[in-house]
Amino acid sequence: MKLFKSKIFKFIILPLLGIGLFCLWFFVFRVPNFELETLSLNISSADFEKLSELRDVALENDFLERSEDDFVPASIVYRSQEKSGKVRLKGDWTDHLGHKKWSFRIKLKDEMDDGLKVFSIQNPKSRGHVSGYVFHKLLKQEGILTNEMRFIHLKVNGNNWGVYCLEEHLSNRMIANQGKPAGMILKFSDAGFFQIDNSGESTDGLIKQAEINTYGGNDDNDLNSKAKSIISNYQVQKEGSYTDFDQLAMAKYYALCDLTTAYHAMGWINIRFYFNYETQKMEAVGYDPYPVLEWGKPYLGNNVERTKNDPFETTMIVYSALKDSAINTAYYSELERITHPNYIQKFMDENRAQIKFLESEIKKEYSSYEYDYNDLSQRAKDIRDGLKSKK
Repeated sequence: MKLFKSKIFKFIILPLLGIGLFCLWFFVFRVPNFELETLSLNISSADFEKLSELRDVALENDFLERSEDDFVPASIVYRSQEKSGKVRLKGDWTDHLGHKKWSFRIKLKDEMDDGLKVFSIQNPKSRGHVSGYVFHKLLKQEGILTNEMRFIHLKVNGNNWGVYCLEEHLSNRMIANQGKPAGMILKFSDAGFFQIDNSGESTDGLIKQAEINTYGGNDDNDLNSKAKSIISNYQVQKEGSYTDFDQLAMAKYYALCDLTTAYHAMGWINIRFYFNYETQKMEAVGYDPYPVLEWGKPYLGNNVERTKNDPFETTMIVYSALKDSAINTAYYSELERITHPNYIQKFMDENRAQIKFLESEIKKEYSSYEYDYNDLSQRAKDIRDGLKSKK
C-alpha cells in the first residue's frame, strides 16, 4: 500500500504504465498489422527454359503472342497450401517481361481454400502500383464489379523476384465474393489486335470483327443468349443498345474512371462486362486501369462532342455511352458526388494506413516510387473546375 502512495509510484511508475498502455493500444489495436504474403512458384529447369525462349521471341517481336501450348507444369506454395497446376507468360506488351519481373498466368489443378484457382501475378508497375489498389478499392466501395487484387512477395525456384501484384481471373468466384447476383462475364477477344497495332496500321473498326468470350455463368441458355445479344448490339453500336445496360452502374463506372484517370480500362480490348441475371442488365467490370492515358481529361463528358464521327474509332466507342440520355444524366450526378471534397477525404482517411504500407513495400524495390496522396483531390478539383466552366 505504501508503494501506491509513494512519490516514485505517482510520478515515475504510473506515468510509465500509462505510456506502455498507450503504446499497446496504438500499435496492436489501432494500427493495422499489415503484411505481404509470399507466393513460391516452382518450375523445372527445362520448362523454365521454354518460358525463357518464349520471352526472347516476344522481346524480338515487341509483343507476346500466346497459345495454349505456352503453358508448362508448375507448383505453387501460398498461404500454407501447396498446389500443382500450370503456368505461362502473361501480358500483351513487353513491359510484362522485364528482367526478373516476368508476368505469369497460373491455373491450379485444384482451387485453394478461398476458391482461388486461375489468376495472374505481375509487376505492380503494370497496374499503376498503389494507384491500381485505389482504383479497385473505389470500384468495390461503389458496388462496381472488379477482380480481386492483392500484393505479394514472389519467389521463383527459391529466388526472390520482389513485390508482385496478384489478380484473380474472371469467374463466378469473383461475382460471388463481391455479393453480386449470379451472372456471366463477357469480353471481346483481342486476337490480332496487337499484331496490327504493332505494325502501325489503324485498329479502328476491329471491334466489329472481335469474337465474344464468356466466363462464369450457369446453364440457363436463354439468359446467356440474351447477354451475348446485348454485347453484340453494343459491338456494332446498334441504336438503343444502352437501354439494356444498368444506367446507374455505367454512370458510376465512367465517373470513377474520370476520378482515377483509368481510361485504359475503358478501351474495348480491356473492358469486361457483367450480365446480372437478376436485373437482366449489363454492367461494366473494372479491369486493367493503367498506364495513365490522357485522352479523357479533364473528364469524359467534356469531350463527347469533339470526337470523330466514326462510332468505331478507338475512343469514340467509349464516349458513345454518354450519348444515352439516362446514362448521361446519372453520370453528371455521380461526377458531382464523387468529386466532393468530403468524399475524397473520407476515402483517404479510411485507406491511408493500407496505402502507406503498400507504398513502403514497393519502395523497398523501387526506391524512387512515391504515391501521390494529393492525386485524387487534385483530379476531383480539375473535374469540378471543368464542370463549373460548362455551366
